Amino acid sequence: VEKGREYHHEEKDKNIKNMPLNQIFYGPPGTGKTYYMNALKKKFTYTESTMDDFEWVKTVAGELTWFEVVVLALIDLGKESTVPEITKHKLVRAKTEVSNKTKGIPQQIWSTLQAHTVLESKTVNYKTRTEPYVFDKKENSVWYLVENADEILGELYREYERYKNEKPLSQELHNYEFVSFHQTYSYEEFIEGIKAVPAGEPGNEDGDEMVYQVSDGIFKKIVEKAKNDRDREYAIFIDEINRGNISKIFGELITLIEESKRVGNEEALEVTLPYSGEKFGVPNNLYIIGTMNTADRSIALMDTALRRRFEFVEMMPDLEKVDFEIETDDGDIAIGELLKTVNERIEYLYDRDHMIGHSYFMSLKEKYGQEAKEELDHIFRNRVIPLLQEYFYDDWEKIQMVLGDHPEQKADKGDKFIIETKVKENALLGFSPYDNDDERYTYKINENFTVAAYQNIYSVKQP
Repeated sequence: VEKGREYHHEEKDKNIKNMPLNQIFYGPPGTGKTYYMNALKKKFTYTESTMDDFEWVKTVAGELTWFEVVVLALIDLGKESTVPEITKHKLVRAKTEVSNKTKGIPQQIWSTLQAHTVLESKTVNYKTRTEPYVFDKKENSVWYLVENADEILGELYREYERYKNEKPLSQELHNYEFVSFHQTYSYEEFIEGIKAVPAGEPGNEDGDEMVYQVSDGIFKKIVEKAKNDRDREYAIFIDEINRGNISKIFGELITLIEESKRVGNEEALEVTLPYSGEKFGVPNNLYIIGTMNTADRSIALMDTALRRRFEFVEMMPDLEKVDFEIETDDGDIAIGELLKTVNERIEYLYDRDHMIGHSYFMSLKEKYGQEAKEELDHIFRNRVIPLLQEYFYDDWEKIQMVLGDHPEQKADKGDKFIIETKVKENALLGFSPYDNDDERYTYKINENFTVAAYQNIYSVKQP
């Protein structure tokens, strides 16, 4: 129990602390990497059985602009007050805390009030004003909401009602962030960078022109949360971590994520960040968990610095999860045997990094009979065959081998997924440009997939 709160996570913490701080789940597509990562998020989700009043105020204030905070504070103060009194209001204090703004709060409120003062005001001489015009000032420096403000600010009045009456009895605290890397993802997005803030946008609500600010990235934000809350565990989940340029994204911080270099350990290190000039280190209660699709990029090609700092957990197709049959009027289809055979052929013709995962077929568990057969047809036509086209660069002969469709494996074209047709060169071109032994074929995907086509994948007899 801490500050009147009760956290239900004793067993959860015990499980978390058995995990390595840095790990990557890797394997072919469809093996449940993202599914497992999403399940891990629950380990970093805490239920707060009671909620401190000021925490609720911070939750509300964090979703509002300075203009909206000033409006709600004025409503709560009877629709009129002075700048010093508004400054003391708990909504303003909460907004100050969540926005890390420690100086110039009275000036912020003053400029907000002036910017949204009615044009006909006799007491305010402020040239640059911004709609909505809802404030005015009395001769004794008391600011107030004008008569028609209720009509203009209808949505904010509803927000005020939520603020006063809808504080939850409990809440879930998500001590994690999620990001997906891509080729253009950068250090500035992950750690910190310079951000242009147009006039009127959050952080520059009452400005007249564009301003430039140091903006914290997603990793820096979760690091700060973890540093300020050392009794609990935090995590950042990185999907497709191998698709980003790791050296570029992590920069000088790649050393800081090592377990021995984390803040709180004997060999802890800190660096000075280039934009903000702040000292920065990574705490030992922050877990970095990534996924990697080996079909996109082999582990052997990954950044050496990354490989040394992460533990790798291989996730391959789990045949036990698809060890079932689809029953149809034309016979049964053994999904586990089908997937096992397809993957053995892919491994032989290509490599084990390009197998097909079991999750592609998991939706079949919820369907029966003809509905299940139609779902299987959809999976093969829209997911499996396009994936094989990508793997084998449209080498249709190899795709046929994987599916048991090669002429040496299967003669009946009606039971094939991929139908080959020999090109009659003389009829097509008027002559034969190739040797007679060099036969040419065109290929097309069959319009209907028969039950026998699926059964023959795993029951075809070798000559």
